[in-house]
Amino acid sequence: IFNGCIGCYSGERNWQTKIRKEFLQFKNSVGTKKDHLSVILVVNKTLMTEEFQEILANLDINSERFFFIGDECHRYTTKKTLASLPKLPRYKLGLSATAFNDPGNLNKHESVMKKYFNDICHTYTLQDALNDDHLCEYEYKPLACYLDEEEFFEWKEYLGKYDEVLLKTKKENYEHKEKMENVIENSKQKYEKFEALIKNMSLEEKKHTIVFCGERKIDDMRTIDYVNDLLNENDWSFQTITAEESRQERKSIINGFKRGDIQSISAMRVLDEGVDIPIIKQAIILASSTKRRQFVQRRGRVLRKSDDKEKAIIYDFIVLPPPNFSEGGKELLHQEVSRVQQMGEDALNKKEVEEFIKEYTSLYEIA
Repeated sequence: IFNGCIGCYSGERNWQTKIRKEFLQFKNSVGTKKDHLSVILVVNKTLMTEEFQEILANLDINSERFFFIGDECHRYTTKKTLASLPKLPRYKLGLSATAFNDPGNLNKHESVMKKYFNDICHTYTLQDALNDDHLCEYEYKPLACYLDEEEFFEWKEYLGKYDEVLLKTKKENYEHKEKMENVIENSKQKYEKFEALIKNMSLEEKKHTIVFCGERKIDDMRTIDYVNDLLNENDWSFQTITAEESRQERKSIINGFKRGDIQSISAMRVLDEGVDIPIIKQAIILASSTKRRQFVQRRGRVLRKSDDKEKAIIYDFIVLPPPNFSEGGKELLHQEVSRVQQMGEDALNKKEVEEFIKEYTSLYEIA
């Protein structure tokens, strides 16, 4: 007996009743000596609820007939979430577009999660999806901007402190890394170039654009509020999505964006994953993340296919050290160039991206 997959998430009405009914039918199948496979799909938010954990605690079924599917399994990389995973299922499948932030260098919890699902059984890359025509083609446009000397020395100071405590406390390590990223995110020239970019865009170019903002502050002002001021000053029609809006408010903004009533959206993190808005034609990435997962997810947001979209365009601000400090800024350059390589490897204008990399690695005399 196979009743289909029971989805345990807020969008699935009465999932609690359905899952209890499913396990009751499993018990009945035992009495009638019929084979029965229970398949449960669980999202991270549901997994952590007391209600779902209580259901798991009271299960009385054969592990050989229980198939657990964990959606967005890259979220299972904390001590708490790992402890919440069901121990009973014989069959387990984890789903994620970015299972590991750095596949070649797994942290402790990522290694535990990988072992729980018994390694990777299948991969389907963005390149595969592009080749199979499941995603739309895109152009990637990296825009170089420089730290000024004051910003660079501040970044360099935090880098030195980060290296000093790397083998000491995790808290200090995290704090200095955050400060380094804060300097990068608040680069003055980045926002000057951002304003120059949006000032010159036509009304048609502005339509269906999403601006990805960082989570930090600029002069005691949230980055997204600073960006919104620049958008207002340059006559952009937009709405903002952060973690503060209700589910209904967010849904209303996204629907307005899809219809074209809302020209563009400025977003802070919440649209990084789990949201399907195929009509997005253009992305402007202001948050210079070093996290592979984040920029892979953002690229995926923009490459969904839509009848009204021939190709997507992605603008990405690449923050570089001052040219006269090439030696001390090699680590920053490698960090930014790595992202450019990954973001541009499948782009229509890949040759232009390669020329960009060549130009700046040559400028800093880095092979």
